[in-house]
Amino acid sequence: MYVFFVLTGFLSVPFLALGALIEQPLIAGLPFSALQFLAPLAAAVILVSRREGTHGMLRIALEAIDVRQAGRPRILLPVLLIMPLIYSASYVLMIIGGQQLPQWRVAGGQLLLLAVLFFFSAACEEIGWTGYALSPLLSRYGAVMAALVIGVAWALFHVTADLQGGHSPEWILWHRVSTVALRVIIVVAYIGAQSSLFAAITVHTMDNVSWASFPNGGSHYDPSVTAPVALAAAALALLGLRKWRRETLRPHHPLQ
Repeated sequence: MYVFFVLTGFLSVPFLALGALIEQPLIAGLPFSALQFLAPLAAAVILVSRREGTHGMLRIALEAIDVRQAGRPRILLPVLLIMPLIYSASYVLMIIGGQQLPQWRVAGGQLLLLAVLFFFSAACEEIGWTGYALSPLLSRYGAVMAALVIGVAWALFHVTADLQGGHSPEWILWHRVSTVALRVIIVVAYIGAQSSLFAAITVHTMDNVSWASFPNGGSHYDPSVTAPVALAAAALALLGLRKWRRETLRPHHPLQ
């Protein structure tokens, strides 16, 4: 299980080196090292192929596009809306706090393009973080600890790219706190949608779309505002999961 984390870190090194060599950003100010989203996918491919062969990779690929569980309205609406609501609340709080922000405007075509691009990158990451690493952690530690283990690893995974993006230590700290909160939300969505990898990918996608569509391509995004909102949302998600689990107990997903 933990071999996955080590292998993902090792496979991300070439992308971090690329980010150090190329200063031109990819999209929305992201450095070239953001291409490390391919590393969790590559690690999962290597490990699953060794254990299960082609059949195992086909299984995970089909799980990534299986909308049957996540497509139900009571699941789909929260999965689609929770991240836009978090960023919208952050925007309102920044306005109330006296910050001068441009009006939030996103063209439909731009939004669709962002959704397609970020769904692909989110799928690459979540096939690794959720499709491969989450289930054994859930069985061993429960939902909260599993989310924290992956969340911290995920946050550390992105720190070098944050530095290459020119962000301050304070910005990085708050942004990565938000990352851990997001991982909790993703894990709750995965369990609530009856182990739907597609649900996890969709939450991840909507986080990236919401961030990149924040006024002026995310340039006014302030993680010191968004992180507390995300933490509150994660806490509420866990409370909702506890209530759901009391009603429909699933012993193979223990909640601590």
